[in-house]
Amino acid sequence: MPVPLAEVAGDLGISLSFAEQLAAPLRESGLIRSFRGPNGGYVPAKPAEEISILSVILAVQHTSRIGPKCDSGTALAPILERMAVMQQSVLRHIRLSDLIEGLEQETILSCAATASGTGRSNP
Repeated sequence: MPVPLAEVAGDLGISLSFAEQLAAPLRESGLIRSFRGPNGGYVPAKPAEEISILSVILAVQHTSRIGPKCDSGTALAPILERMAVMQQSVLRHIRLSDLIEGLEQETILSCAATASGTGRSNP
C-alpha cells in the first residue's frame, strides 16, 4: 500500500520539502514508484532484498561513486581511492532488508527492555 510522503517525512523527522528532494532521485533511479490520488504515495519498486544500500546512496547523491574526493596528485589519493572502493563493496552487499530486519530486532529488544523495567535495549 502506498505511503504518503508526509507520513514518511514525519516518521523520519525531516521536512516534507527535504523528503521530496530525496524521493525525486529515488523515483528517477527506479528504486521507488509513486501513485497519485487520495490513496497515493510511494512504494519500493523492488523487494527490499533486491535494493542495495549503495544504490540508494548513489541515487540521492547524484553520483556514480562514493567516498572522499581528493586531488589525484596528492599522496593520499591512492589510499582514499582504495577506501572508496572498499566502502562501495561493503554497501553493495548490504540490502534494504538487512536494515529493516536490524531495526525490527532493535525495536523488539527495546520493547522487551521497557517491559522488564531495565530500560536497556541490549540483553
